[in-house]
Amino acid sequence: MAGYVLREIVEVPNGDFQVLRLWRRQVAALAVGLVDEYRRPALVPMTLVHPGYLREIFGALRDSAVVVHHFFLKGGAGAAW
Repeated sequence: MAGYVLREIVEVPNGDFQVLRLWRRQVAALAVGLVDEYRRPALVPMTLVHPGYLREIFGALRDSAVVVHHFFLKGGAGAAW
């Protein structure tokens, strides 16, 4: 939801709010806050294809001592879409 809110406030050059540094910081801060406040795992379904953005968000989580388990689906030969 942070991305949709930001799109209403600031210009998003290519339409992808992930390019906004503030979006990446807000996503990490929200995840850290949820884990800290409610003391349970947070499941965050999200597509991060830019390796730098992934490192930035995951790095912020690790810096805050949030344990990260990263799962991704990868189609291979014969995968049905």
